[in-house]
Amino acid sequence: LCALSLLYGLLIVLFSMVRGFKPAVLQAKVISVGNITWGGTGKTPLVELLAGFLRSEGRNIAILTRGYKRAVSRDRALADASASRMGDEPYMLSSKLKNVPVIVNGDRVKAGIEAQQLHKADTLILDDGFQQWGLQKDLDIVAIDAGNPFGNKWLIPRGILREPLSALKRADVFVLTNIDAAVDLAGLKADLAVRNPSALIVAARHKPSGFYRLGNASAPCSEETVRSGPAALVSGIGNPGSFRRAAESLRIRVAHAFVFPDHHLYSDSDVASINDCAQALGIKTIITTEKDAVKLAFFAPLIEPEVFVLRVELEIVDNKELFYDRLRCVCSS
Repeated sequence: LCALSLLYGLLIVLFSMVRGFKPAVLQAKVISVGNITWGGTGKTPLVELLAGFLRSEGRNIAILTRGYKRAVSRDRALADASASRMGDEPYMLSSKLKNVPVIVNGDRVKAGIEAQQLHKADTLILDDGFQQWGLQKDLDIVAIDAGNPFGNKWLIPRGILREPLSALKRADVFVLTNIDAAVDLAGLKADLAVRNPSALIVAARHKPSGFYRLGNASAPCSEETVRSGPAALVSGIGNPGSFRRAAESLRIRVAHAFVFPDHHLYSDSDVASINDCAQALGIKTIITTEKDAVKLAFFAPLIEPEVFVLRVELEIVDNKELFYDRLRCVCSS
């Protein structure tokens, strides 16, 4: 796959140069959250954290996202929102961040104009925006999974890089996520400091913050309730290993893990497989992610074990105040 990766890299470089030659400028602050690799790096919890902080600072924000694997192809804001129509991550964000517009549109410029005109947004959070070369940004934040920063350092399809590592020079902030799984965190920080000396490097981890029963997010459950017996994990996310570590950190006895592809759309046959396996292993408890919960809720009456949803938040553990100061500086300029 070496030749295909080299061809992909050449096309990406040319495309980014053309798209970035004259980027569109919006009359609002644009804060991008993205990554340079294929797969989960914790962007969505980071978007949620940013939204909460910026609202606390008095900003009128909107989130712009593509809505990966959504059932609706026509780009528009969706008043009759659902996970299938918006995409799992946008719907999850919309459900958790009340009164924050989440605009689903493959054309982020059009989405930004809509956010300004309809919602009077003065600050736009661009979800998965690092490869949005055609839009001028005020702050480019790149999330990097510290447990697997760049894979084998090859571009797609031989590796997991979406752009050459030289693209990291565009970043203003690196947020290292999943630091509990890092093999050499100091080495990663040193490498990034060489590649982009001016960028702020922030370290963060995914922190479990409680459980609730599927379909009842307003009623938290105690950890003791979930620990009452062996459990199975159900997830369709980019980094299932991080989810398992979060569950095991709460002393959950994980008897089995159902790992589906990222953004997986569940079916009746999936639920039947889960039920059959749970019955065979004597499992009466299922634990899933918030991202998966918005899709599994439709099947709740069919799932025989009790399903609990694990909340996970992004916790900044290094350079937190510098990070927030950078955000304040951008918004006040």
